[in-house]
Amino acid sequence: MEVRLSARVPKGFAWHRFLLDHPQLTLVAANRTPVDDRHIVVELVIRGGEESDWSSELRAQATIVSVQELSHIGRPHVYRVKWKAPQFYTELLHRFDLVGAVPFVLHGEKATLSLALAKPRLRALMRELRRRGFAPEILELRALRGPPRGGGLTPKQRARFQTAVEAGFFDVPRRVSLDELARRFSVRKSAFAESLALARRKILIAAGRALVSGEAAAGAAVLGLP
Repeated sequence: MEVRLSARVPKGFAWHRFLLDHPQLTLVAANRTPVDDRHIVVELVIRGGEESDWSSELRAQATIVSVQELSHIGRPHVYRVKWKAPQFYTELLHRFDLVGAVPFVLHGEKATLSLALAKPRLRALMRELRRRGFAPEILELRALRGPPRGGGLTPKQRARFQTAVEAGFFDVPRRVSLDELARRFSVRKSAFAESLALARRKILIAAGRALVSGEAAAGAAVLGLP
């Protein structure tokens, strides 16, 4: 099944106080990497509000250990954050394969995410989230048929391509190097370049098919055109 769900951001989690203090902001947390049973490194994109450097305020949050600014030219701002999480949370990420590419979109006291899970694992995930006080809610549920959304991109390709776009890899002049992007995902430069090339090819093919078939709006959306 492909599911989009929401969950409460519990008090005491790294982003809870920050989100309440800044209701105009949206945070996208991706590329989560548990470094031990209590600490997680995450790439955090901050969108909305006045342009600002949020490094100091993020460091002031009780469970955040360190903050490294990755992008400060224009918007969005991107940070690599290390935070101290409950042990059950890191176990949850591993158990349901939420480490890495699956992005969590955080706004107010809610997090939303999309993922593909078989029905038994989805039921198990919902039970565990309820038990831990996340108050999960299914927003959309559908059977997986044909290629995944996003022009046939895998979740990993979609996350890497989106990060490259947001970091300015395709800007002129380029604002981030391929080396830096590969380091963010802890992969070899050649592997990241191959993933990016495959994603771009799939997006262009999907956009081309949509435009040729007369679905101009769909093709423009894939290409990111107005």
